Amino acid sequence: MSHTVEYRSSRAEIWKTYWRAWARPRGLWLNHVALGFIVAFGVEATSDGQLNVERFLVTWSLAIVACAVVLPLWPQVRFKSTLRSLTIDEAGFRTSIGKLTGFRSWKEVARIEDTGEEILMFGTNGNAMVVPSRAFEDSEARSRFLHDAKAWHSEHAA
Repeated sequence: MSHTVEYRSSRAEIWKTYWRAWARPRGLWLNHVALGFIVAFGVEATSDGQLNVERFLVTWSLAIVACAVVLPLWPQVRFKSTLRSLTIDEAGFRTSIGKLTGFRSWKEVARIEDTGEEILMFGTNGNAMVVPSRAFEDSEARSRFLHDAKAWHSEHAA
């Protein structure tokens, strides 16, 4: 058995999903902090050879702010508004947008969440598949999709 839905994503959905992932306790904000640290360390390593704690902290803070401003733009740049087809089955999910296709096994899915507005399938690589409620013909079809996705994921991801 499989489920197939077709829908178009919106930039607002992608934006909301990014910031939801950012705000999690172990979310994307940790990446921003880590990247800021790497940048600050690099600046200190290429400076006059003396560790300047004040310069390090200022550079680290500015790099974190720059990450928070710039990195959320990447999903918006990669955004595709074309009709997407998404099929889930026991093996994982297949998706296509125009001529682009992809497949992820359930082992490559970190978690599945229901926000009430969307079903989110987060990959182990940090990307997320956003499936809006409007992709389903009714709430029953949405419930079946979500139930089966979670069941297949828990069965095959371990």
